[in-house]
Amino acid sequence: MIAMSTEHRSVLAERFNLRDVPLFTEACGLAAEPLPDVDEVVRDHKTNPIAVGAHVRMIIDRIIELTPRLANRLRLQGALTS
Repeated sequence: MIAMSTEHRSVLAERFNLRDVPLFTEACGLAAEPLPDVDEVVRDHKTNPIAVGAHVRMIIDRIIELTPRLANRLRLQGALTS
């Protein structure tokens, strides 16, 4: 299981008693860096579609950029446990 933000990680801990869930960036082999939700970054998210769109595109770009790192780490982990 992987959490995208610290808020997601808190929800997993509170609702499902799942502790030590890594953030997406950690699972990719980087330092822990949350990928925050729109409402955490864009204060006027209900009335500012331009800022919302920019944030969403930035997060999608980051996920696309890091996904190959995650895939490689998972592949290597599978090879080590096989």
